[in-house]
This record gives sequence, C-alpha cells and structure tokens, in this order.
Amino acid sequence: MRIYFLSATVLSLALLSCAEPTKVRPSKALGVDEREIVASILSWQAESSRDNITFFNDNPEMPGLLHDFIDYRFCVADELAGSTAEFRIRSGEDAFDAPQLSPANQLKNWEQADKRTRMPRNVLPKDLRWDSSFKYCPLGVLMLSHPDVMGDRAMIFVQNDCSGWCGWGGVYQLHRTETGWEIGEKVEGWVS
Repeated sequence: MRIYFLSATVLSLALLSCAEPTKVRPSKALGVDEREIVASILSWQAESSRDNITFFNDNPEMPGLLHDFIDYRFCVADELAGSTAEFRIRSGEDAFDAPQLSPANQLKNWEQADKRTRMPRNVLPKDLRWDSSFKYCPLGVLMLSHPDVMGDRAMIFVQNDCSGWCGWGGVYQLHRTETGWEIGEKVEGWVS
C-alpha cells in the first residue's frame, strides 16, 4: 500500500513539473460591451460541440472504443490576448500570401501579446470547457483577442488551435441589435 501511495505521489509531482507556468499579468476588467461580445462568440462556437454530440447520438455505430471517455467540447483559453487589430492582415498584403495568417504564427502572436485579460467565468456556455495543463482537447482550444468596439459595430479575432494538426481562425464582425451583439460575417479567415 505504501508503495502505491509513494508511486502516485511521485507521478503527481512529475506531472505537475511538466505543466507550463501560468503567465500572471495585471489585467483590467472587461467593459459591458466586451463581455457581451465574448459571450456571443462563445455561444456561437458552442453549436459545434452540440452538433458533435448530436452526430454520435444519431449514429451509435460510429464512436470508437474511447468515445465515452473523451470530452468532445471545445476548450477555451482562460484569457483574452492582444487586440483584434494585431491579428489582421496588414495593409497591402494578399490573404493567400500573408505570412502572419498561418495558425502557428497567430498562436505565437497570441501567446506573446502584452495586453491580456482574464476571461470572465460567467460567459462560458455549458457546451464549452476551460483549457488547462492536463486537459485533452481533441477539438482544439479557442483563443480570442480583445474585441475592438466602434459604436454599434465590433470586430474580434478567434482562433482554434488543434495541437498543430489542424486549425482555423479569423476576424469576425459583430453588430449591436436591440437584443445584444450578433455575429456578422467573417472578414478574414484561414483553415489548415
């Protein structure tokens, strides 16, 4: 019994030492508009997770052996990083040739952005989950920038990083309506 306890303790410490240290930076609280925009984007992304669950419920022969043990919800990074403008195509560049549009470059930009704000806990729909060091996120991790708000219009950068295997991202327009912020068109985007 002691050997099992000691082994479990050593394994736990080894796993904790592998986790990346959390970058703690001072952050400001999000404004009402920013919070509503983030909530709108996350609610919209939650539809993909619901679609996946519906697919497997409608096709019980499809899941593999591990299906019941894997959480297929998107993970969400626990902070906003950078401004939307930092992730846009630079003036004069063609979208197909813009080097900063590669998911790897966008991930690097997101990780190195100085402006960071902790994501409000009450904006996460139940069909999404928070990312952390020991979570397996087969559908990827959603990363968002701070929204750029211009009156009744806004733009926000959203990227899904699937651990280097896949990814997509883009800059989305939103507009304010009587019921809140609604997602408009994707202004810029990429898929890998």
